[in-house]
Amino acid sequence: MTKNDGKIFSSKQAMWGWCSFDWANSAYPTLIVTFVFPTFFAKAIVGDDVLGLVYWTQAIGWSALLVAVIAPSLGRLADRTGAMRGMLFFFSVATMFLCALLWFAVPGERSLWSVLLVVGLSNVAFELSAFLYNALIPTLLPNEQRGMLSGLAWGMGYLGGLAALLVALLLFITPEQPPFGLTREGGENVRAVFVLAGVWFFLFSLPFFSILRRVQAAGRKRQRKVQVRALSLWQGRGLSRAGRFLLARMLYSDGITTIFAVGGIFAVSAHGFSFQEVLLFGVLVNTTAAFGAIAGGFVENRVGALRVIRVSIVAVLLLGLGLIFLPGRPVFWFCALTMGVFFGPLQSSSRVILSRLVPQEAAGQAFGWYAFSGKATAFLGPLSVSAATAFFADSRLGLLPIMLFLLGGVLLLPRRDSGDAKP
Repeated sequence: MTKNDGKIFSSKQAMWGWCSFDWANSAYPTLIVTFVFPTFFAKAIVGDDVLGLVYWTQAIGWSALLVAVIAPSLGRLADRTGAMRGMLFFFSVATMFLCALLWFAVPGERSLWSVLLVVGLSNVAFELSAFLYNALIPTLLPNEQRGMLSGLAWGMGYLGGLAALLVALLLFITPEQPPFGLTREGGENVRAVFVLAGVWFFLFSLPFFSILRRVQAAGRKRQRKVQVRALSLWQGRGLSRAGRFLLARMLYSDGITTIFAVGGIFAVSAHGFSFQEVLLFGVLVNTTAAFGAIAGGFVENRVGALRVIRVSIVAVLLLGLGLIFLPGRPVFWFCALTMGVFFGPLQSSSRVILSRLVPQEAAGQAFGWYAFSGKATAFLGPLSVSAATAFFADSRLGLLPIMLFLLGGVLLLPRRDSGDAKP
């Protein structure tokens, strides 16, 4: 971190500006990946809930694999050229544009494959922008504030997703007469929500990009002075601590990502949720997740980030087993909403740990591998759920592979968690 960066983040205005990016980009995973578009895709585009789940998980899985291939090289290029901020802007704008293109996903008029192509590309652009944003943490956030600011930003992300979902529900989906001359014919009111995701991302990311302009000169100066070196994930004959952490994250992140990808469709197929119930489910999960993320940022300073991650994985695993084997809607509501409390701390603490384990000048490479660890096997999660669902013809048992990924992740985490919150 440069001296100038520290001064910038001493102001509350700049801190909230940092958090604004999480608030802005959360509209994409909430509206496009998890709740609105998957349900619209399964019911309106495919016309079959189970087959829709199969196609959807394949699209998310293969796009995640492409991210895993691209991210490490892109991160090293960002370190060498100092173009991390420009790359972040490019992939953010690409995500916004591709969201708007989903307006043309008209049932019966656009082929299934063209819709899946646009969704897949939008997921690639979004994930690359997210990893570049995380890679700025060592440069922009003071070390002593990283846990708190990361948790606050992640909590703001969940609240942003909640706000976007409420706007979609109240403005476009539930009214008998949608605004702006839209109708329900051809799903116009629902397709407008996909445009909303792109517009939301654009408007609320403006404060964040304003902050980047303020540190642009300092960042370029730093790039001229620091010689970029290759990041090593090995130590002696085995994995370094960072390497082992990334390997563990490869598994548990796959499980969490798959839960997000199939959550809305699972509620429909296993419990017969209506479209409106799926949206209410999204509102409540984002609420509990926001609380968990913000609280987790403060807890991390007391008990250590690795301990927060370990407890969160175990909790999600046990609650996930409850979703599979305990029938009834009340059990589903309890397990799903309680699970949300642990999503935020798990994800927020993960990026903070890595920011403290690697040198600042290799942040692009480190978070490129971070994206790799979250996506390299991510195609296995959705595809294994797809295969299990097709094999058992039961969407509940189709979640079993997710539990295996979570178990593997918690077993591979580094055992020592003392001092992990220190530089």
